[in-house]
Amino acid sequence: MALTGGAPAQAAGTETPKRPVGEAIGLQLAEHIISLHGGQLREEDEGGLHTFVIDLPTGAPHQFDSSQLDIAQAQQYAKDLAALMARARDRKAQANKPA
Repeated sequence: MALTGGAPAQAAGTETPKRPVGEAIGLQLAEHIISLHGGQLREEDEGGLHTFVIDLPTGAPHQFDSSQLDIAQAQQYAKDLAALMARARDRKAQANKPA
């Protein structure tokens, strides 16, 4: 849609309603945002009544359940930390032994 002089350009003799530039930009922005979500925006004209219909896909996106992975990582971290602490105690005990 070409914009000229604050309104959409139209061919001579057509009855297309004029929209202000801000409204046209808002419509384009809305269409872009809706398309990013996988939907469509369409305008319907029913006897002079203009309505905008937004079609968006239904259903929630798949949520990856990482609770088992989180538990396994926490268990491995606890094992590694216990081993490091035991090694530090052993070094300290070796350093404190009389020769």
